[in-house]
Amino acid sequence: MYSADLECIKNIDDKELHREIGKRLREIRMELRKKDRKYTQKNIAKELNLDMNGFSRTEQYKSEVFSLSRNVLIKLLIYYNLLGYNIEWILKPDNKDTNKFTFNL
Repeated sequence: MYSADLECIKNIDDKELHREIGKRLREIRMELRKKDRKYTQKNIAKELNLDMNGFSRTEQYKSEVFSLSRNVLIKLLIYYNLLGYNIEWILKPDNKDTNKFTFNL
């Protein structure tokens, strides 16, 4: 690990990171939805046995209402990873140099 990466981790603002993760999760779902209309919050929540409110809050990126549910987050990370999305791209605070996909879709 580079010292610059360590400094970045130390200085992470939790609300900002949660907002970014929520935005990225929503971005992925909307990309998938363009390809196939089945990728709605309702359908994904049902498929993964997620609480619909928890799913919605996880995608919310307004800091005053954002609530990060670990259960929802973990299931969504695994699900989107199975669909070819890179977990590191979702979670890394500065993901400019990180591939969005684990393989070419």
